[in-house]
Amino acid sequence: MEAALSNFNVCVARISDLHYTYIALTKFTEQALDISDILRSEIVLAVSAMDYFVHEITAIGMLEILSGKRKSTKAFKSFRVPVKDFSFLSYGFEEQVNWFREEIRDQHSWKSFQQSKAINDALRLITEEDFWDDIAKSMNKTTEELKTSIDVIVDRRNKIAHEADIDPSFPASRWLITESDVNHVINFIKEFCCSLYQTIKL
Repeated sequence: MEAALSNFNVCVARISDLHYTYIALTKFTEQALDISDILRSEIVLAVSAMDYFVHEITAIGMLEILSGKRKSTKAFKSFRVPVKDFSFLSYGFEEQVNWFREEIRDQHSWKSFQQSKAINDALRLITEEDFWDDIAKSMNKTTEELKTSIDVIVDRRNKIAHEADIDPSFPASRWLITESDVNHVINFIKEFCCSLYQTIKL
């Protein structure tokens, strides 16, 4: 799972690079140009990085269960594969692992693991432990506060991605966004994903 965390950190580093661009432009535009959409894109990319991370650790965890390295779960045992693919049973183990990896990606490719419930559903495939409490404790939050924080961030991401961040009360304007807002989101997601990694890894 270390590779998943490493790739997540690369995604976060790209967001930091984008933010440096925002800072540089802020110094030169002197408010003559609205560059707030850079901040909005940072929130979208941060949630995307979290989504990607959950996809990756879920896939890796399921492969660990298949190889006997991780304890199986009820959700894992209910993971369905098409009857047409039962021929994989005749494969060698390495071929089975490669086939299962692709099957996981195919079935999860259309899903987003962003909202707390979706994250929970994904991780139940690889653990039956109460990971939420452990993560919340490490982040000095209650479990409910942690889940709510995730959902609020994702709701803002959805406003940006699906509603152009338009305030419906004032259709000619967008919801206010500040550098502080973005820093909070990125720092929260970084802390959450790192805590999740420490809780879920073998």
